[in-house]
Amino acid sequence: MCGIAGIYNFPPDAPLPQHGLVEVLTRLNEAQAHRGPDDEGVWLSENGQVGFGHRRLAIIDLSAAGHQPMSNEDGSIWLTYNGEIYNFKTLREELQALGHSFRSHTDTETVIHAYEEWGTDSFLRFRGMFAFALWDERQRCLYLVKDRFGIKPLYYYQDAERLAFASEVRALAGSCLFSPEKNPDALIAFLLLGSVPMPMTTLKQVHGLPAGHYLVVENGRTRLVRYYDLWADTESDDRAQDPEALKNLLAETVDLHLISDAPIGVFLSGGIDSSALVALGAMSRKSQLTTLSIIFQEAEFSEQKYQHLIARKYQTDHREFSLSHQYFRDNISQVFAAMDQPTIDGVNSYFVSLMAREAGLKAVLSGTGGDEVFCGYPHFAKARQLSFLPYLWPLFRFTDCFLNHLSGRLRKLSFLGVGGSLGLYLAIRGLFSPQEVAHLTGDTQAHVLEVTRSLDPGTARRHRIDLLSRYEINFYLQNQLLKDMDCMSMAHSVETRVPFLDPELVSVILASPPQCRVKGGIPKVLLTRALNGLLPPELVFRPKMTFTLPFAEWLKDNQELAHPWRNFSPDSVAATWQDYAAGRTHWAHPWALEVAGHLMS
Repeated sequence: MCGIAGIYNFPPDAPLPQHGLVEVLTRLNEAQAHRGPDDEGVWLSENGQVGFGHRRLAIIDLSAAGHQPMSNEDGSIWLTYNGEIYNFKTLREELQALGHSFRSHTDTETVIHAYEEWGTDSFLRFRGMFAFALWDERQRCLYLVKDRFGIKPLYYYQDAERLAFASEVRALAGSCLFSPEKNPDALIAFLLLGSVPMPMTTLKQVHGLPAGHYLVVENGRTRLVRYYDLWADTESDDRAQDPEALKNLLAETVDLHLISDAPIGVFLSGGIDSSALVALGAMSRKSQLTTLSIIFQEAEFSEQKYQHLIARKYQTDHREFSLSHQYFRDNISQVFAAMDQPTIDGVNSYFVSLMAREAGLKAVLSGTGGDEVFCGYPHFAKARQLSFLPYLWPLFRFTDCFLNHLSGRLRKLSFLGVGGSLGLYLAIRGLFSPQEVAHLTGDTQAHVLEVTRSLDPGTARRHRIDLLSRYEINFYLQNQLLKDMDCMSMAHSVETRVPFLDPELVSVILASPPQCRVKGGIPKVLLTRALNGLLPPELVFRPKMTFTLPFAEWLKDNQELAHPWRNFSPDSVAATWQDYAAGRTHWAHPWALEVAGHLMS
């Protein structure tokens, strides 16, 4: 887990503004020092056309042999890499049998030799999370590559003279390569979704590399290639419906994710997903697992009972951090400082990652992705009823007046006007309705709808449960949960791993008949059936709680947090807070305005 950066000059001798290449790469490294406090490096090609920077958080092979940027034996391939390839030992053995030799025990070197042997086909062989840049001197090609589900971040800037990239938008913004310009469409998208969706960022000049894609730069031209398609049909695989086979795959996946030469633990919220990781980890790990939990004074948010249940059952070294309202208030400025892109989530990840660092851990496992893959959200169980919503749209589409008088969650019905599957998904998951966004920003409703429709991934027709699952992976997971998890954990130099997003596991679940993934009365039926006997029934069948903070109570006493609202209509902001105080809207609405005020003004 690291921070990466680099520059490619289209004309090899293109002058850099104000500073030389080494100085710019050093600045990019310094801006991302929190992502890799253990080591740093800079590499330049002989003709100065390409330069890489790297900040290292040492997790596998802690020796100096893991220094990056790293090359192959003859220096014809260079790599700056962020992530973990969990099946690197298997790939390494295969590559050694093919004649490749290794100088380290890192997964980084495995990426280099895998590319040497299989080219871009190697990207689909990697079971892990990654974002990397690879320079092929023989082919004179630069590749920027991102994992299948967008677990690791990678952003780039391009003009007529150069392409620059980094792990964080703010690093590029401070590079002095361009004059940053705010992206007003990003504000609209943030208010619609609660995060800024790929490939959009808060800056007009900076783009995010989408999940499952690579960007290739060759002969001065750039080309974006999708090497993994979430929306494509997967090959037939019946392991998901065989509890024993699925249990074995889950155990193998968690075992791979526990590979580390540095201290590692598990975030334990007390829900099904994190408890499953502890149960599976305890099966494979000979030493005692360390588990980390946040607890609250507010009883309705506390999951301490279930956390203790799992910690005792699997005899973990359990650590707790009691997060109080006062501690939250005292540290909220640091939370905002950790955000690279605005989000209504992530505060919980900030505090639990702080706890991990204070416990001496460098890596942790998280249950992120379990709800999206195993259909854990309540709307999956209601998918059939929800699928009829679009047919109701013609009954009230003729008047905005009707929609404007709806309250609370019903306002989101106006998303149905977007049309298609995206409109239905946003009616479930959207934040502010298009009408509310227009009122807040002073933009036209027509432009808000234009931005909204531009987000449509162009999905093929498929079963409603399968559609919801892939929308959740594409939007909520990629753009919010994973981005938040990465930037908040890396703010504390902690690596977060997500076993439920193992490519082989996800492909097996997505290959199963959609209707078998949801069964009334049995939460996450495929997962809980496979782990039968490992999880206590009182934990499996309790009401679902999301891993969140007691915002609903805390924000009522914190209107003094309000930032200057330079981007919003004052009347609309006041109305949002009044609706919240009166119980007519969710806490996420005023909190989103607070985040936007701090990060997007």
